[in-house]
Amino acid sequence: MHTYSTQPKGNNNDHFYNYYKGNNDDNGLGLHIDTLSLGIDFQQQRRQPNDLTLLDSCEPPLTPNGSPSSSSSSAATSPALKDSGVYIPHTHHRVARNKSAITRKTSAPSPQVTCQSWEHLKSPAASFLASFASPTTSSSNTSSAESTSTTSTTTTTTTTTSTHRPSLSTFFEEQQGDEIDDYVMNQIIGYGGFSTVRKGYCISNGQTVAIKIIRKNGQESTLEQELEVWQTLDHDNVVRIQKVLETDYATYVVCDYCANGTLLQHLLSHSLDLCEKKRLFSQLCSVVDYLHRKCNVIHKDIKLDNILLDDDMNIKLCDFGLAVYQRHSVAPTHLAQVARPGSPLSPPSTTTTCAVGGSLAYCAPEQIKASYVLTCPKTDVWSLGVVLFAMFAGRLPFDDDYDVRLRSTILNGHYQIPDTFSSSLADLISHCLQSDPSQRYSLDQVMNHPWLK
Repeated sequence: MHTYSTQPKGNNNDHFYNYYKGNNDDNGLGLHIDTLSLGIDFQQQRRQPNDLTLLDSCEPPLTPNGSPSSSSSSAATSPALKDSGVYIPHTHHRVARNKSAITRKTSAPSPQVTCQSWEHLKSPAASFLASFASPTTSSSNTSSAESTSTTSTTTTTTTTTSTHRPSLSTFFEEQQGDEIDDYVMNQIIGYGGFSTVRKGYCISNGQTVAIKIIRKNGQESTLEQELEVWQTLDHDNVVRIQKVLETDYATYVVCDYCANGTLLQHLLSHSLDLCEKKRLFSQLCSVVDYLHRKCNVIHKDIKLDNILLDDDMNIKLCDFGLAVYQRHSVAPTHLAQVARPGSPLSPPSTTTTCAVGGSLAYCAPEQIKASYVLTCPKTDVWSLGVVLFAMFAGRLPFDDDYDVRLRSTILNGHYQIPDTFSSSLADLISHCLQSDPSQRYSLDQVMNHPWLK
C-alpha cells in the first residue's frame, strides 16, 4: 500500500500510519512519499512473492499435436533420431509465419470534386449535394438544346467517373512499391495457377527476393501441403524460403530470386553448348536424388517452367505444390496395380481421392492410367527424360493442343528422336521414356549413364 518516510505529525495519524506501514511490510508493495524534500517522489516497488503457487498453476506449452512439451524431452530424443540415420522432415526447423499488414506507398490522386461527384449515388442526401454543388445559371430560360447538351455532358462525365472508381477487389491488389514487413514489392515476374510472383527487395539489407502471393480463396490446404514439404528442404539447388507472411486476404512466401528466369525462357532466348547442358541436367538429377533419398519426396511436377536459374546459372528447383511423400507400402506394388487396375494391390481408398494434377506433357503414362497419385520415384524419372529431350530438341517429345490425343500419344509412347542426337544421348532418353515403368531407368542409372560422364 502506502509508506511514509517520516511519521505523520499528530496523534490522530498514528493509527493510520501504523496500519499502512504494517500492510506494506506484509506484501512488500507500497507507495513511498518523501516528506522531507520540497517535492514528492513516488517509488513503486516490485512485488516478490514468497511462493510459486501462481507459477505452478501455469500449464506447459503445447506441441503442434496438442500435447505438453518440454525442452528436456526434446533434447533427449533428438540425438537418438539423428544417430539412427533416419530422416524425418517434420523435425527440421520451420519457417516462422508472421501476421503482417500491407503499407501502401502508391496511391492514385484524389479526383477533383465537381457537381457530378455525387451523380452516381441515388439518395436524397446525394441529390442535395449534387444540386448544391451545381453552378448557378445566368438565365432561368435555358433552351432545350442546351439542356440536352448539358445532360449528355453530365452522362458522359458520370460514366467516366464510375469507370475509374476502383472496386473493392482492386483495392486489395498489391501494387508496385507496397511494403509488407521488411520487404518492398516491385513488378510482377510470373503467374501460377492460384498465385502471383513479384520481384522485391529486403529493406534492411537490400537483398533482391521473389515474393509469391497466394490469395485466400478457401483452398489453403493446397498451400499448407506445399509449405509442409518446401520448408523442410535444404539443398543448394532448391529455391529457399526466407519468410512466410500473412494478411487477412493472402499469404506471402518470400524466397530466393533467380535472375535468369526459368530454364524454358533461357532455352528460347539463348543457345547452350553441350557442356553447359550436361552441367544443368546433372544438377537437376542431383536435387531430385536429394528429394528421393534424403527427404522421401516425389516432386510430381518437374518441367522446364519449374526449373529456375540463379545469377550463376545454377539450377533452382521450385513449385512443390504437387509434391508427395513416398509411401513405401504402396510404391513397390503400384506397377502391378497399373497393369491390372482391378487387382487387389490397389492403395488404400484414402489415396484414390487425391487429385492427380501436374502438366500432362510431362506426366508419366502410369500416372495417366491411375486415378490416384502415384508415389513412385520413376514418375519423376519420366519427367527428367522429357526435360532432357526438350533441352536438345527445342520442343517436347509429346505435344498436342488436344488433351485426348496427347494422352493417347503418351500412353502409346509415340515420339521421334531427332537424328542430331548422339547415340549415347538417345539411349539415355529412350530409357527414361520407357512406357513400362519396370523397364525404365532408376535415378541411379540415369546419374551413372556414360553420357553424363
